[in-house]
Amino acid sequence: LVRSRGLGDVYKRQGTTYVGNYAFDGTALTHLYVGAAEPPFAAGEAFFNRSLAMTEVCVLHVPSGSIKKYRNNSKWGLFDHIEEF
Repeated sequence: LVRSRGLGDVYKRQGTTYVGNYAFDGTALTHLYVGAAEPPFAAGEAFFNRSLAMTEVCVLHVPSGSIKKYRNNSKWGLFDHIEEF
């Protein structure tokens, strides 16, 4: 997904287990949907983005009943806006 400037929304399937470094760098991501009830492993620089402060502007959408797990995760918990779907 690196440098996909027009990208606004991303959907990660239920079976997602890993998000690599710089996975969203260069994107204008505004919504990230993750279908996994357990937060996938996120590499140290997974949410690094030179274009914007991703964890401040992007809304993270997680499965109903899993928001607490994402909020308490050291990487996923960096998102200012987490909502359940």
